[in-house]
Amino acid sequence: MLGRRLFILGFIFTLCVVGWSLWRYSFLRNKTPEEYIQDLSHRKAAIRAMSAHDIGRLKIQDGVLSLIEALQDSSFEVRWNAAVALGNIGDARAIKPLQQALKDKDSSVRICSARSLGMFQKPEVTEQLLPYLIDPHPGLRIAACWSIGQLNQPEYMDQLEPLLEDREKDVRFAAAIELGKSQRVSAQVILEEMKKSKKPFYRKKATQLLESYQRGE
Repeated sequence: MLGRRLFILGFIFTLCVVGWSLWRYSFLRNKTPEEYIQDLSHRKAAIRAMSAHDIGRLKIQDGVLSLIEALQDSSFEVRWNAAVALGNIGDARAIKPLQQALKDKDSSVRICSARSLGMFQKPEVTEQLLPYLIDPHPGLRIAACWSIGQLNQPEYMDQLEPLLEDREKDVRFAAAIELGKSQRVSAQVILEEMKKSKKPFYRKKATQLLESYQRGE
């Protein structure tokens, strides 16, 4: 009987601990900006990564410096979440740290940094991504393509034309999407290829862009 009671008490205690953890570190409640920033120093990488994500999602300006520090975190998951968050917030103080993060040893961090730099939509920043259009990693070529496409300036868009013949299908599709926005004839063949893709996103995007060609928008 005593053993059963101890088991029940232990079970209840465990539920309380788990419940408190979920409440403290999840979406079950609205934390203060200070708490999100504080959690960037948590001993668990998963909590630090979640906090970086939330700071970016909520665009907590006071968290910029802490996110910049998080780009040096030992966990790649924290680093790429910090890179994404800095792009979402759009504070110019993050530009140089994100440029440095382009040399990160983890490809996901490099990709997220390249995409975040494009979100600033500054020619002097984005043009530094031009060399990454020929990077060995297809994900980084796609990120650079997307970022350059945000400028939608002819002199930069011309640099995307070679990607229409890239050996990787996803890279070709990324280039076609960006070039298709400005109705470049060169992108139409790839957009037709996209319409046959197994991925709904590609099919839908290709259809929308090709229809805009017909309307002359």
